[in-house]
Amino acid sequence: MTKTYTFSECYKLLNVDPKTFGRWLEKAGIDPKQQVSKVDNRIRFLTQTQVDRLATDHGRTLTQEEHPNEDATPGMYKLLAERLDTLENTIQDVSHESSGTLTEIYASSASRSDLAELETRLNSTEGLLAKALERIDALEAQVTLLQAPRRATKAQKPPDTTEALPQGLIAWRAFANLHMCSQTTTGRYIEQGMIHIVRGKWKIDNGYVKEALDAAGRRDFWVQFHTNKGFTSCDDCPHEIPPSESTS
Repeated sequence: MTKTYTFSECYKLLNVDPKTFGRWLEKAGIDPKQQVSKVDNRIRFLTQTQVDRLATDHGRTLTQEEHPNEDATPGMYKLLAERLDTLENTIQDVSHESSGTLTEIYASSASRSDLAELETRLNSTEGLLAKALERIDALEAQVTLLQAPRRATKAQKPPDTTEALPQGLIAWRAFANLHMCSQTTTGRYIEQGMIHIVRGKWKIDNGYVKEALDAAGRRDFWVQFHTNKGFTSCDDCPHEIPPSESTS
């Protein structure tokens, strides 16, 4: 059974916009009005052969071999249903033909050679039927998948395991703003190790703080900035390190 692709699928497979795709069809002598599904005349399609031809003519490389189930559309479902009906009708026609041939041979007192020929034809027909049934099973599985309602998956918010900023720490950005100092310069000093920083993750209002200043960090900050023009002192300046937190 020839594989078919809706026009929407063709746009993706060939990486082409609808307007350009229309020009390609005209150049290839393909009439879009003749590429219509029997199930729904709003659904237009191309065969695998036609898609391959357009890809070759316009230097496109086809990398998608199967219809992507996650992008399934109603048009894809209708084409699959149409192909399923066609396969079932083909099986019925082959079965009737085989039964009719068998009746004719027996009615005419068939010879052994005739029976042998019939047996060969029946074996061949059985092989074709088996392949057709396998294809039908595959199509039915796709149809079932396309018909199944999609479940909306909501992003799960990770549990909040962080705590508020511990006593004795202050976010360095807020500390820089308090003293009217540049956040950019402060960040550079932190990266260079000139200002001691404590890293973690603490929740402040609706946001998170991942880097904070302890007593040592605040002292480092004061040492680096207190002589700068525009530096604004706070009540705790010069931020001496308490004896309990000083290192020997």
